[in-house]
Amino acid sequence: MTDTNFKRASRAFTLSGLLLLTACGGGGGSSDPAPVTSTPPAGTAAMIVGKSTSGALDTMQTQVTDTVVEPLSTAVSGTALQTVLVCSNEIVVGGTVDIAETILASLQGAGANPGAADPALVAGSLRGMVVDLVQLLEGLAGQTVDCAQDTLSIKRLQNVLNLLYNTPLAPLAERLQPIMTRIIEVVGTDGTETPVPMTELASLVDQLNTAMQLALSQIPDSAYEAPIVGGALTTVGSAIADTSSLLSAAARFDAPGAGAAVQNLVNNALVNLLTKVIPLSNLEAASGQVSPVATQITESSAKLSALLGNSVGKVLDPLFNSKLGSALSAVLAPVSNALLPAIVGPIMDGLAGGADQTDTGGKLAGTVLAPVVNIVDRVLSALTGQASGGTSGGGTTGTPTKTCAFANIPLLSILCPKG
Repeated sequence: MTDTNFKRASRAFTLSGLLLLTACGGGGGSSDPAPVTSTPPAGTAAMIVGKSTSGALDTMQTQVTDTVVEPLSTAVSGTALQTVLVCSNEIVVGGTVDIAETILASLQGAGANPGAADPALVAGSLRGMVVDLVQLLEGLAGQTVDCAQDTLSIKRLQNVLNLLYNTPLAPLAERLQPIMTRIIEVVGTDGTETPVPMTELASLVDQLNTAMQLALSQIPDSAYEAPIVGGALTTVGSAIADTSSLLSAAARFDAPGAGAAVQNLVNNALVNLLTKVIPLSNLEAASGQVSPVATQITESSAKLSALLGNSVGKVLDPLFNSKLGSALSAVLAPVSNALLPAIVGPIMDGLAGGADQTDTGGKLAGTVLAPVVNIVDRVLSALTGQASGGTSGGGTTGTPTKTCAFANIPLLSILCPKG
């Protein structure tokens, strides 16, 4: 299986001795359409494959999705939280990183010129982002959606936005509807509209970013403390802002600015995804401590983004993929080796009995996501030994426990109570 095909395929993987199965998002249906190829500038070849673009960062996209997102996706399988998790990953690690690798390709080689990036590739990735953003909104509205679907229509957008009205997440509907409708009109529901120049694409993403940031500023602060959901909102908002900066630089033919924007986008995407969507920040908030896991992620991600910066203006190093894989392993290892094995099982146990639909308070009070979010929130708090919301089996029934689940895990033991 190629790196490109990961964005559509289903995979099997093993975590803590369990065989976990889940579908990977961010692509079209179960089979890929014939790819539409282009001739990019000197550097990394790129091509459109459904919603995805193949390029220099495929290794990163594959490993983040397979080793980090899928285990947690399995833990919340069958709930709207899974939709929020997978679709936010596809917006960020799929769509925005696809755009970054398209611009990066145009920056590699002696004639580094971000303005020479193929706008058809950028438009295809932008269309994919909007598809996944619609599906993310559906998840926030409490729907369980297959994020691998590749359907887009103004009617579908209107239907999901209507579901968010009269909820604390209503600002997303109110602010995003006009610009998302405009993007659909410009790039087309099936991606076959008249080619769009880079300047117009940059303007569209700038308007999307303005609407997103305004919407996020109007959502209750408590929503950002909700596990997975709060991290998804923060991560998607940051990725869209970084993409706006990147395309703005590309439209100005600003190679240094575009190179810096690629680094910022990739660095922020990794750090936010691995510490906020993956609920490390919730565990730290419950314990009042900062884990070495977060520190390692931040430091290793900075080194990885520097590797991308070093490729600007140069012919791509034949060893680039190897170096990228090594740098990425350092970023992902503390999450995949320490954090996920410790939290996936208890979350699955906590959700096994289903959510109490009368439990509508908490950090997402007033939304249909509240019952399932409250279960995950209690499980995470119980794991640190700070609260008795969980049980000895990790669920929400049975004998409460205040035992810290991380006591014998060096990278996580700081999250346990002192004394």
